[in-house]
Amino acid sequence: MFWDRFDICDAYCCLTHDWGLYALFSRLERMGFKPRPSLNTDNLEENAREIYDYWDQEFSNNPTRLDPYDPRPMVAFLN
Repeated sequence: MFWDRFDICDAYCCLTHDWGLYALFSRLERMGFKPRPSLNTDNLEENAREIYDYWDQEFSNNPTRLDPYDPRPMVAFLN
């Protein structure tokens, strides 16, 4: 996995949809990110898929730590 802003935004966009992370989507919008209409987990690039899979697994292991209105939901999992 490597740092690529487009892959991160694509992965995070899919996570916002799948996990209902509304505040995270607002952050993506403020950054000017506009997802392509065909964006979904089935057509993510390889790196974006790795990012998505990592966070999806983290969220699945402990869903009670998720707050859909937290603009930085990943921070709770980094502690």
